[in-house]
Amino acid sequence: MRSERNKDGSFTVWMTRDEYHELPRAADTFQREIAIRLMGDCGLRVAEVLDVEPRHISRKSDGTHYDLEVVSGKDTTGEYEGGKHRETWLPRELEALINRYCQQHDVDDDQVLVDRGKRTVQYWVEQAAERAVEEAGDEDYRRVSTHVSGAAGRTTCSSRRTSARAS
Repeated sequence: MRSERNKDGSFTVWMTRDEYHELPRAADTFQREIAIRLMGDCGLRVAEVLDVEPRHISRKSDGTHYDLEVVSGKDTTGEYEGGKHRETWLPRELEALINRYCQQHDVDDDQVLVDRGKRTVQYWVEQAAERAVEEAGDEDYRRVSTHVSGAAGRTTCSSRRTSARAS
């Protein structure tokens, strides 16, 4: 893992895929793991994670891959009422985890998967990062946060003024 201090005192953290995978593994519930993976695997922001419902997941025409419809994405243009809609790739393993969670917790198709607030989800990431420090012995996990800087082709998950990119 590599971290670099920014001019504003925050850090940018670059993680390998294996280093990133320590975060969802350190989550102590299905719901927390799902929230972390939606940010890290799919590039969702915390507010977008809070709006994900099972009905937003669709199987692609090839029958083996999945898309996730983001219904309230960040709109920096002011053009979209209620947020910008977009689609993002959803890994099969995450779709299976979501499916299992929905079955075990009787989550309906139109119910949100993560029924908490933004600060709670940010705290979940902080907790997972602290556990990752203990398990992996790498203090840089403390710099990982929920600020997600989306970039095509990179898995990203980043709370405390940090951006993390897994490659």
